[in-house]
Amino acid sequence: IYLDKVYDLLVSDAQRKPLDTASCDKSITIRGLTSALVESSAHAQSILARAAAKRMTNATKSNATSSRSHCVFSLHICGQHPDLPQGRNGLLNLVDLAGSERLKISGSSDNPALLREAQNINTSLSALASTIRALVHKDPHVPFRDSKLTFLLSPCLGGDSKTLAIFNIAPEVHHHRETICTLRFAQQVSKCIPASPQPPTAGISSSASKKARRASCLP
Repeated sequence: IYLDKVYDLLVSDAQRKPLDTASCDKSITIRGLTSALVESSAHAQSILARAAAKRMTNATKSNATSSRSHCVFSLHICGQHPDLPQGRNGLLNLVDLAGSERLKISGSSDNPALLREAQNINTSLSALASTIRALVHKDPHVPFRDSKLTFLLSPCLGGDSKTLAIFNIAPEVHHHRETICTLRFAQQVSKCIPASPQPPTAGISSSASKKARRASCLP
């Protein structure tokens, strides 16, 4: 998710363009998203590596290879009973969020392109924080549609889904403000107990068949 638009990281640079997202019949559809059949964890890892090489990064005063986008890797898993006509379908989303940044520290305010990227990153993370707060307080309205990030993550945050959040913090003293902010957000997330039924946008699907394990990457 770059500048609040969804892109496919498994296509060539010439083919890359913003993808349309829609909610239909309580599921999320990303039109034109690439899917790949995978038969092993090594193959899935190679797809992740290929996608990571195309992810948007840029140099700031804080980080020479700063991530300027959020990345979502979706793995559809299908299991079939060997003797009975029974099966199970599951979906695993691995999400790598770009970190929030203070414009004065990163130097993004001095560069129009970096500034626009930082503003979109911070806005989407603020939308995620608002969504988490609404879930924690069990508000009647959860603002999943406030950003592309929260819209795509809505299946992970509601219904019978389970979410594990990992927060990276820096040990240096001069990063203490960012560390405290991150830990406060982590504390909010730890209080989140999604309520049933599932939110209106619960579930996610792609144009690909789910006859076997399939993977897709989008920034």
